[in-house]
Amino acid sequence: MGKVKKAKKFRKSHLKDKIEQKRKEQKHAQLIGRKKGKKPAVQAAEEPETNGIDAPKQNLAILEDEAGFEQYLSESEQSQEDGSDGSGSDNEDDEAEIAAEEAAWLNGGNGVDEPESDAEELSKETIQGWVTQLEKTLKPMKQIVRALAAEDSVTDASTYDLLLKVGLHNVPQAIRHHLPLNENKTPVQTKRLTEYTPSLKVYCQVLTDMLKNSSSRRISQVVSASQKSMPYFISLRKLVKDFVKAFASVIVNRNLSDEVKLEAFSVLQNSCTAYPNALTELALKYSYESLVKLCGRTSVHTMGSINLAKNVFATLYSVDPTVGYQTAFQQVRTLALHLKSSLDKQKNPEMTTKVIYTWQYVQSLDFFSRVISAAPEGSPLHQLIHPLVQVTLRTATLVPSPAYFPLRFYLVRSLVRLSRHTGVYIPLGSILVDVLASNAVSKRGKKSSLKQFDFDNNIRASASYIGTQVYQNSVGDELVDLFVEVFVLYSKSIAFPELVSPVITTLKRFTKRSTNARLNKQLATLIERLVSNSDYIVKQRDNVTFGPRDKELIAAFLKETEWEKTPLGTLAIARRRTREERVKLLQNLEEDEEQVEGLSGLEDSEEEQEEAGESDSE
Repeated sequence: MGKVKKAKKFRKSHLKDKIEQKRKEQKHAQLIGRKKGKKPAVQAAEEPETNGIDAPKQNLAILEDEAGFEQYLSESEQSQEDGSDGSGSDNEDDEAEIAAEEAAWLNGGNGVDEPESDAEELSKETIQGWVTQLEKTLKPMKQIVRALAAEDSVTDASTYDLLLKVGLHNVPQAIRHHLPLNENKTPVQTKRLTEYTPSLKVYCQVLTDMLKNSSSRRISQVVSASQKSMPYFISLRKLVKDFVKAFASVIVNRNLSDEVKLEAFSVLQNSCTAYPNALTELALKYSYESLVKLCGRTSVHTMGSINLAKNVFATLYSVDPTVGYQTAFQQVRTLALHLKSSLDKQKNPEMTTKVIYTWQYVQSLDFFSRVISAAPEGSPLHQLIHPLVQVTLRTATLVPSPAYFPLRFYLVRSLVRLSRHTGVYIPLGSILVDVLASNAVSKRGKKSSLKQFDFDNNIRASASYIGTQVYQNSVGDELVDLFVEVFVLYSKSIAFPELVSPVITTLKRFTKRSTNARLNKQLATLIERLVSNSDYIVKQRDNVTFGPRDKELIAAFLKETEWEKTPLGTLAIARRRTREERVKLLQNLEEDEEQVEGLSGLEDSEEEQEEAGESDSE
């Protein structure tokens, strides 16, 4: 329980006045929006549904070739500039209507406010009386919800805790008891349901506000109450949007524990599964928006929360494959449009660094690689592999500067994951070989006392790292790791020798002219394992009797062999262990630095206090 505010009596007029003022402001904003000629909300909402899933499929065919990709992006960009969805006006209409209904509900439908002199302090006895009545009727729910909604309605801490317990435990149970559900898990349409719909609306808003503002101690109770009440909120289309958005905000809240986040996601996922038509599209929209907002504050401290959110949100797209595909297609298309704008440097010279080379954009690409990776085999989402790979590869090679090698490596790891889970071949060797052409890798770097660069939590290297031996060694370690991760995916492929032959030739040439002894040693080991794995595959395929056209037999080649036992697989396992140790070492160094900074700040504070005391004594 937070700090108890100064005692105030419970007055329902507090909430009524606030709602009335908000309603007037929204009506004014709605009038201004109509004068500007905004597109009708109903028309805007219906347009995307005219073609259904066929429209994205037709557009996907255009994306398959380079020329069509450029033309499609140009047309899409123009349509976005000319079009207007009118969503703002729609939200204003909904909120104004909700506010009007609430005002009427608070006044009991007669439009007359009660005098303030009649207001009484809410007591435990009153709340206990409501609990007793809830066993027989739902009538006390109006008073309970009103008490929860009104600001400063309860001043005593124990009384407020009792009110919360009743509102989050007894009320959902009473709703389930007095308003039964049918076979479709929706409320039976009765006169009683119509009578208590206004109370359900306000209760939905109360839970929404609690999800947005509650502490971790109380949030689990709110999530549990929301799960029990969800069937009664589905029909409240004007309120369920904010309700779903609040659930998404809980999952991306850095101040909450992972257990609470997973509990909230479980409720959201189960609700989408039970009511796909009503919730899935909303859940995908607000989950993605919340994730992008969270990614704007990416750091070593937030990366754990971001990865958790990406992993759980990715599974939502497979709840309804059709809706998931349509939504993901539009979101990937938006990313492609941003990339196209950055390519037009004359029109937007600073677009690359301000929009494309940011954590939000990079994390979005990584997120959709997880979405497709999490989709089952045969899912419509797999049709987005080609456009996503095309956008990701272009982004990775957009700026060849050594400062953005971390961004390139981050996106390569994202595509490695996509290739591993889908079995689709993605040409990644070339963009790794390009790194070897940089002077930051081939020439000897200058000595520095900087710590090893952290590629997991940075997409850009600062100027202090460029040209240093520390950065050169860090880039070399990460580069060799990625070479291994890319080619170990095909360590059992019957075409492995032909696949790695050009890379082996390039690496040998590099080691001959490079003065980077540390990297040359690692590349020599990599070359040796690539050659050994090629010889292993050649030896195994000498015994086959089928040809290149026998796809089923090709797919079954070395199917029973574990990749870890291949020559390249053993190197991959060793490199992963070394990398894990390197990451742990970096984390320990960062924790030590934070402790040192905290101690130095404490010492500075003590010195300032001593100086202040001496000046006071003088």
